[in-house]
Amino acid sequence: METLGTNLLLFGLGALAGVLLAGWIARRQIRRLEQGLDDLREMIGQLPSASEPVDIDLTPITTMIKTLEYRIAALPRPAPAAEAPEKPGQPRMVSAVLYGDKDNLQLISGIGPRLEKVLNDNGVYYYWQLAEWNQRDIEEIDERLGEFSGRITREDWVGQARRMLEGRSPSN
Repeated sequence: METLGTNLLLFGLGALAGVLLAGWIARRQIRRLEQGLDDLREMIGQLPSASEPVDIDLTPITTMIKTLEYRIAALPRPAPAAEAPEKPGQPRMVSAVLYGDKDNLQLISGIGPRLEKVLNDNGVYYYWQLAEWNQRDIEEIDERLGEFSGRITREDWVGQARRMLEGRSPSN
């Protein structure tokens, strides 16, 4: 019986030692996790807040986009199949955007968002259309520009469009 009591005592001491060891290990892991959490909080505190504006210089990207647009404008375009038949007194217009996307007419000096919309509303979407205008076409469209009348000739839209189609900057 004494052996049984000794064994139970040893078993109890072993179990207690195991529980104490497990508690010590758990506390140690908790301390490591808390330290890691403190480190993360410190790093988060060093990050700029979402309310602070971040300045990004987009000049290189803008320059690349303009260069690509000039190169795209220089690509040969097939003759438009959907052109409206030319009538006396009517400039050469298309009834819808052909070839997928329209050209960015705002790259031509003197054409801003409002004028580009007026041109689009009048069937002008591409540099090649502007480049092919004759005096009659210029006069017809010029009448439709309202307060912007005279800009086509004054700012040489036809010449700028031709330079775009040659792959050059419109201002060269």
